[in-house]
Order: sequence, then C-alpha cells, then structure tokens
Amino acid sequence: MKLKVKVKDLDCIDCARALEHVAKSVEGVEGAEVNFTLSTLELELKDGTDRRQVIRALRRKGYEVAPEDTSPVSGLQVRRGIISRRRLILTSICGLFLLAAIASYLIQPLVAVRSVFLILATIVAVPLTLVRAINAIRSRSIDMNVLMSIAIVAAAAIGEWAEAAIVAFLFSIAVMLEAAALARTRRAIETLMELSPDVARVRRDMTSETVKADDVKPGEIVVVRPGERIPLEGKVIKGTTSVDESAITGEAMPVAKQPGSTVFAGTLNEDGAIEIEVTKPKSESTLARIIHLVEHVEATRAPIERFVDRFARIYTPVVVTAAIVFAIVPYAIGLEGNWIYRSLVFLIIACPCALVIATPVAVVTGLASAARKGILIKGGAHLEQAAKITTVALDKTGTVTEGRPTVAQVAPIEEIAEDSLIGIAASVESASNHPLAGAIVAEARKRGIHPEEPRDAKSMPGIGMSGIVNGRRYYVAKPNFFVDKGLTIPETTGDLDEATLVAIGTEDKVLGYIFFEDRIRSGAHQTIAGLKGLGMTSVLVTGDTEQVAARVARSLGIDEYHANLLPNEKVDIIGNLRSRHGGVAMVGDGVNDAPALAASDVGIAMGAAGSDAAIDAADVALMSDDIVKLLPLFKVSKRVRSITIENILIAIGIKSIFVALAAAGSVAMWMAVFADMGASLIVITNSFRLLSHRAIDAKIKRAL
Repeated sequence: MKLKVKVKDLDCIDCARALEHVAKSVEGVEGAEVNFTLSTLELELKDGTDRRQVIRALRRKGYEVAPEDTSPVSGLQVRRGIISRRRLILTSICGLFLLAAIASYLIQPLVAVRSVFLILATIVAVPLTLVRAINAIRSRSIDMNVLMSIAIVAAAAIGEWAEAAIVAFLFSIAVMLEAAALARTRRAIETLMELSPDVARVRRDMTSETVKADDVKPGEIVVVRPGERIPLEGKVIKGTTSVDESAITGEAMPVAKQPGSTVFAGTLNEDGAIEIEVTKPKSESTLARIIHLVEHVEATRAPIERFVDRFARIYTPVVVTAAIVFAIVPYAIGLEGNWIYRSLVFLIIACPCALVIATPVAVVTGLASAARKGILIKGGAHLEQAAKITTVALDKTGTVTEGRPTVAQVAPIEEIAEDSLIGIAASVESASNHPLAGAIVAEARKRGIHPEEPRDAKSMPGIGMSGIVNGRRYYVAKPNFFVDKGLTIPETTGDLDEATLVAIGTEDKVLGYIFFEDRIRSGAHQTIAGLKGLGMTSVLVTGDTEQVAARVARSLGIDEYHANLLPNEKVDIIGNLRSRHGGVAMVGDGVNDAPALAASDVGIAMGAAGSDAAIDAADVALMSDDIVKLLPLFKVSKRVRSITIENILIAIGIKSIFVALAAAGSVAMWMAVFADMGASLIVITNSFRLLSHRAIDAKIKRAL
C-alpha cells in the first residue's frame, strides 16, 4: 500500500535525506523515498496501516506533510503550499518579539525587559530548527539545521541572546525564501502534471457520463468538446478539429485531426467536438510516461551533482570540527578575542546549502526548460553528457529525410502522356500497400487522376505488381523484371540514377519510368548549419546506397557519410567516431537504430510522441519529427553546464570571502546568515535563466 504526501519547508537535500530516515522509523512504514525535485515523500505502508496515523507521526517529528491530492498547486497557493503554517506563525511571533526588543532600546522604561523579549524570540523560533536537527543527527547526517542549531544554542549559552534570536529569525526567513524560490522550479514540472484532466466524458449506452479518467478503459469512447483538454490517448472516430500538441511535441502550430488520427492526453482540442476511442489507460499515456521520467530524474543524477553531494558529506563534518578547533585552540595558546563567537560565525557561513543545491536546481530547471520545447531528457546524467558531445551521427531515413517516398519524376519512353502513364501505374498499384505504391497513388490524385480498380491484380514480392487495366495487363516493377523477359530498356542517366525507380510496361514493351525520392526533411539544412555553428561535426550513417548517401550529405553540407551499413555496422561506426572525435550522439528512430542509440554517448530518438519503444530506447526523445529541436537540446545542455559552474563558483566565492572575514572578527552572526541566505538565493535565481526561451533562441540564431 502506497501513500504519497507533499512536504512543506523542504529546501535542502540533506533535509530530504533526514526526512527519509525519519519516515522509515515510523510504525507501519516499510519504505520511504523523498523526491526533492517535487518536494514529495512516497511511503510504502504495511497492509492495514492507518494513513492518518502515519501523517500525524511525521508532523509530531517536525515535518508538515499533507496528502498530495489536497496540496494547492498554483499562483499564491503554491507559495503558501510549500511553507508550513507552523513556520509562518512561529516566525511571525519571533519577529514581533524582536521588534519589541528593538523598541526597548528606544523606550527607556522597557530597557529592563529587552533581554526577556530576546529570550522569548529565541525560544519561539529555535524549535523550527532544533527538531529537524535532532532528526538529522539520528539519521547520522549533519545538515544546515544542525549547524544553525549549534550556533543558536551556543550563542545563547555565552549570553549573546540578541545574536541567537536574530540568527533563529533570519534562518527561518531564509528557509521560507529558498522554499518559495524552489517552488518556481517545481512549478515548471507540476505544470506538466496538470495538463491531463482528472475526469473524462465517456459515451455509454447512448448517453455521456463524467467519470474519473483513471477509470476509463481502452476501447471506451470519450467525447471532447472544443476548448477542452484531451484526457486520454486514443484515435479519433468521429469529428474533425485542430489540436494544440505543444505540451507534448513542442510544436507551436495546431495539428489537424480527423477520423483515424492519433491524439495525445493533455493536448488541447481547439475547434470541433470529437469522439475518441481510448487506446491506452491514463497511466500508460505518453504524457504519463513523460511525467514519470521527470519525477524520477534524481535516479540519473549528473556526475558533477554526485561529486558535489559526496563532497558536501565530507565537507560538513570537517566544518563542524574546524569550528570547534577555531573556538578552543586560540584560547589554549593565549590569543585574545571572542573566539567562540567567531567560530559560531564561521559555522554559519560555512553551511553547504548553497553549494549542495547549486547543481540539482540548475539540472531540474534545464530539464523543465527542455520539456517545454518537446525535448524529453531522461535524467541529469544525460543532460550533462549532451554538453560534451562533439559529433552528431544521423540516420538518413526518417531523420534527415521524411522517411516516405514521393514521386520525383515521371518519364515516358513510348508516345504516352505523363498523366496516362501515372494513371496506369496508380490503377495497378491501388491494390498494393507498398510505400512506393502509396507514392504513385498520391501523385495521381495530386494531378487530379482517379485510379481505376484493376482486375486480376497480382503481387510479385520483391519485384512489383501487375493488373489488368482497360482490358490489358500492365506491370509496375523493377527494371530487371523486364530485362528478364527479354525486353530492351534504355539506361537512365544523370542524378536520376541515384534515385529509386520502377518501370511501367506490358508483356512486350516498356512504357516509361517513375522515379522516387525521399525528400530532405524541412529544417535539416538549418539543423546541420546550426550544429556547425556550435562547433559540432555531423556524420550521416545509413543503410542506403553510396550514391544516395553522397547526394544527401552533399546537399545538406554534412561533414562525412557512411553508407550500406547494417545495424551492427552502425555500432562500429559510433565507436570509430568516438575514438576520433570524442563524445558522440546518435539520432535515429529509436527502434531500428536501437543498437547504435545504445552504443552512443547520448541516444536521441526522433518523433517519439506516442511511441513507447522510442522513449525506452533513447536517452533523449524529441517528441515531434522536427529535427531542428536538436539545436535547443545541445544549447540547453551547454547552458546548464555553464550555469552549474557559475553556481558552484558563486557559492564557494561568497563563502570564502565571509570565512576570511569571520576569522578576522569582522562579521556578525546575523551578517553570516544573510551571506548564507544570499548565496542560496543567488544560485537559485541564476538557475531561473534556463527558463528563458529568448536567451536560448538568441544563441541558436547566432550559431546559424
């Protein structure tokens, strides 16, 4: 039995670890997992455990928790939702006592009670920190609550009640400010979760009834009116409309939908009422898979994030030891000065909070920014690796080309008009499901020709089709078919030799050719130019012929190409590219190119929306077929890396300055709290730059 709750005042990773330990100690709890990214706690409860008792137990241990479905999620409610009422009340009372203490300096009769106000302010505020500090110590960790509690209690012990009260008050304010700032990052992820409606209008027994979306099963019919979000994934069976799919694919333009079209949960129905046959339960929709991956990004943390985390675990105990030494040694060797006070200042300023959150906040914000553009990155490790890519290997079919053949040229040989030739071919091929047949029929319709239904249509596997049209048998087949029949056919010349072609003829003569091409995808030229602007090498890897690969590479300006490759040979090419250039990303369809995607440093699946296999196969999924999205992917990854480095330098720089000042006795305890709080807020605010689309788009334009 599972229980998922929202946690308020969760503003540091060490606090999250302590909460996890505390939760596991609660009676009836078998397992606990904290998601710092979303400020949630997921509990595995023993059968029969009272959920309310578990929540009350966590609250008694100093954590304000509430069932996730009752937590507010937007606007001012978000800011209220991430700060506990207890903290707000006690911090406010502490502030009032501090104001009273300040007033006592100005009002002579109150001077005698100034210390009372300061003591009361400290007593009111210190439980907010002390309870969590005790929990942290029990979990064998030293977090910022431990450091601050030591500072507050020690300041009170040496009679510095003003410092103790101010530090307790400012630290509580800092916790609230950091929690509010982190809420913006969490909000970017929660926005995804709010896209899919909780209810659906289901057609049952000729009437419509509103039910929970979770209860709707595949095969049922859902009615969606204009202006409503589509609650479940499925296929349109009635009605036409246009759908805003930007939440899934990042595409700004609405997509036309008609019977037979696939629609995704969480997308917006704009124009007309439609009926949808549900194909997946809500829990298995594309949106649900995206949300699941984003929720669990901490499972694939970036290497730099893991390094900073390990560093902080060593750093914090060292800081506490150094503070103790700093307080005792100077007295032992006879130095004058208030060294205990200086050591407390040192303890506060050395708090690693800003350093610890420097990386995860940047990574999560970067992942949210990419998701808004229809780019699903499966964790911080892949995001960091994408910043190190120097070479991008691209599959041809379906990646840099559209992946579907179109008629490039109709070339009659005998005295027959083009339209007549394409009409005969379309009539014969109308009985086939082959992609080339579809291209011929589409070309005929484009020319206003309506193919006849052939008689005695026969499929010749691997060769072509035949059928009787207007009383005569025609063949649409490979040229070699007619050669084997003993017919002489003219050779093709020029660029047309590099294209796929079929011949159209009868038993005794060839009437002409139809040439096909796989058109280069819109945006491919822009993408290759953008990759060059970012200093990256592009490589075409394809199973197609040498001539076709050369033509596509030449047309796009791709640096090198490799043709006639089997799937396992693409893996060898990836290894060769890595040895020559460094980090390699592979871009493919996520299924056929699965071995190469797995072998690359970053596997990128194109057009993954609705494809579970594509999302599973790759490290990164471009939800639409827009290859241009490669550019914001690499730009976001590079910005995350640079902002992460900036955050770490900011945190270390500010703390280094104030540590030096603390050693010199030039910093008060309240100033140290301000410095620590300021470093954390600067780090968080700096990470918000990743949510700016204009900055990323401007850098892409410069790359072009």
